[in-house]
Amino acid sequence: MGYSAKLNRRTAVGEGTMVLVVQKPESFRFRAGQYADLSLSALPGPEGSRTFSLASAPGDPELVFATRAGSSSFKRALAALPPGAELSLTEPMGSFILRPDDGGVSVLIAGGMGITPFRSMIRDAEQSGSGRKLLLFYADENPRRAVFLQELQGLAQEFAGEGLRIVPVLADPEGTGAEPGRLSGETLRRYIPDLGAPSFYLAGSPEMVLDLREELSRLGADDDRVFSEEISGY
Repeated sequence: MGYSAKLNRRTAVGEGTMVLVVQKPESFRFRAGQYADLSLSALPGPEGSRTFSLASAPGDPELVFATRAGSSSFKRALAALPPGAELSLTEPMGSFILRPDDGGVSVLIAGGMGITPFRSMIRDAEQSGSGRKLLLFYADENPRRAVFLQELQGLAQEFAGEGLRIVPVLADPEGTGAEPGRLSGETLRRYIPDLGAPSFYLAGSPEMVLDLREELSRLGADDDRVFSEEISGY
């Protein structure tokens, strides 16, 4: 089943990133962490469709998607869409969702645009009052590239003491106080003494996901409680 929708607005968030706010079809239902294919009426054929994680929570009134700017025909068409432009969406897909038995804390590890499904999960947890403890590690080049970082840090402050902690890891922190350099198992171990206890959720480039899976396994994480989503082509 497909859904028709319209672009409500397009904004710039972070350096070189577009955020699309889309009309939410009345019967569109999804779980935090899922994705959908988005197609542009202005660009028919295979070139006019891409897969995007839903960055909004299921309870939000609009759908939110984010992508890096680029020179492909799809990215150019996306950047030129006016408000009110027609779009189509597939049914939501994917099983990258938070499990109910996460051992006390769910550790979310985002690389670059891998933040999109985690924004959905975090907003959903805060809106539902689930009481779930979330620890987010967010790796990117610098604070200007880290889309949604300021918003999520604001949520962490607003709900201080209620289970949300955010650790930015930036190649160039630019004086922000973020962890400098590359996200590694050693970085994780400074914040999580027993890596065998929590569940881990990884979202980022295929290379990042593979490297962190191997490193977590080496450091004693339970392989059966490491879940991942490869984010490419953003």
